[in-house]
Amino acid sequence: MAEAAIRAIDHTSNIVKPENLDHWADFYRDTFAFVQKQYLDVKGRQTGMRARSMVSPCGKVSIPIAAAAHDQPGALNQNDEFIRDYRGEGIQHIAFLSSNIEQTIAAMETAGIEFMETPPKTYYQNLDGRVPGHGQNLDSMERRGILVDGKGGGRILLQRFTRRQIGPMFFEIIERRGEDGFGEGNFKALFESQEQDQVRRGSLNAA
Repeated sequence: MAEAAIRAIDHTSNIVKPENLDHWADFYRDTFAFVQKQYLDVKGRQTGMRARSMVSPCGKVSIPIAAAAHDQPGALNQNDEFIRDYRGEGIQHIAFLSSNIEQTIAAMETAGIEFMETPPKTYYQNLDGRVPGHGQNLDSMERRGILVDGKGGGRILLQRFTRRQIGPMFFEIIERRGEDGFGEGNFKALFESQEQDQVRRGSLNAA
């Protein structure tokens, strides 16, 4: 897929039941000597999740493991929805590493692949304060719906997520520019985008 600037698989994100989150992180640690790189605790508008990001000793294989958390009464957590529709725990999305995320998104849109809704305008209005020195054209990022995160100082990652493509599975496009983590700000933005998609599909009531 040279015209889409996709270079490799960056990571595969796994969804598990809350009671199994530690079990599967320990499995990768004990069986393959993976180590935990990040722990994330994310709250969306109605639901949330906890995630442990595991990485191989060589640093080339990343497996975030996530589970439902912080649910309001009666709200269907997107992770529980995945387990229901997938009929068990498994890979929720596959992330493809791009060398030019705008080119990749354009090629995929031309091929008819639909992406999650663009974040609200305030996401981009607040970006300079949240990621100092990101160096991106905000109009271009907003037009393509690209999420920007990082620790500042020019080290950033760029992300965009498709809608469901294979059953409940979807794809992520990610471009890394010196940032090797999974931005917590983008995790929250993704989670809220998926909540909006649940509302669109009728599996979650509007808040």
